[in-house]
Amino acid sequence: IYWGQPQHALPLLHEAQKKEIHNQRLKPWLSAIEAEIHAMRGNVDDCKRSLERAKSVQLPASLSDDIYVTGFNPSRAAGYEGACFVRLHQPDLALPALEKAFSLCDPTSLRRRSTLLADRGTVYAQLGDVQTACSLILQSLDMTAQTKSLVVLQRIYKGREALDPWKGHTEVKILDERIAEMLTTLTKLKGQVHA
Repeated sequence: IYWGQPQHALPLLHEAQKKEIHNQRLKPWLSAIEAEIHAMRGNVDDCKRSLERAKSVQLPASLSDDIYVTGFNPSRAAGYEGACFVRLHQPDLALPALEKAFSLCDPTSLRRRSTLLADRGTVYAQLGDVQTACSLILQSLDMTAQTKSLVVLQRIYKGREALDPWKGHTEVKILDERIAEMLTTLTKLKGQVHA
């Protein structure tokens, strides 16, 4: 999925879903991933069906029974839903899901919170609210400075791409400068690791 090849992920996912699964988190998590694949491919109806399957199981917020370390809880379920609608360019459906995901998210989970902030920023960019979009993406960038997550940085780039029609605005220029600084920092860090 993250290599941009969702067409290769779907058959593997379908094979996994055929297996007998005795964990309450695994089936809805796989359905959420399937929804994301369908969203990437622009299959709205299939995406919504998969989201419904993912939401059909009531999960406890605690991850104490998460033996497969999926991290799939109510916050993640809402986050997948929001991310799908972001990909489908349906910001009115994405925003409530992402706000729910953020409100349920563990406050100490910086990487997760930064992902949700980046996605919310993308939604506001899709809605044309440049100031709010930049503010949320900058918050995500601040957290990413601590976590050094390249996956979240990809989400930040998606939000920035959605702001391209307003690239001349001051807020977007400031965002561009901060993203460039982050990229420089992460590149130096990568060089230190390989040295």
